[in-house]
Amino acid sequence: METSKTGISRRKFITLGIAAVGGLALASHVGYNNDNDNTEKMKKPTQIPTPAKWKNEELTVAWLGHAGFLITQLSHPS
Repeated sequence: METSKTGISRRKFITLGIAAVGGLALASHVGYNNDNDNTEKMKKPTQIPTPAKWKNEELTVAWLGHAGFLITQLSHPS
């Protein structure tokens, strides 16, 4: 078998590449179980924001969860 400038044959390079991709695919599915769905454990929100009832003259912020916020702009009456 011929070797390239790097000292590795084409066949060995392809074999190692396929093994690496297969290993990554296997590693991504290790411990993955579709039966453990956590959506059943989520609680209903105690409060739901109603932006239609917010005053335009006030700054209003509602936390939607994790990193989500709903913020109104202050508008001054003309």
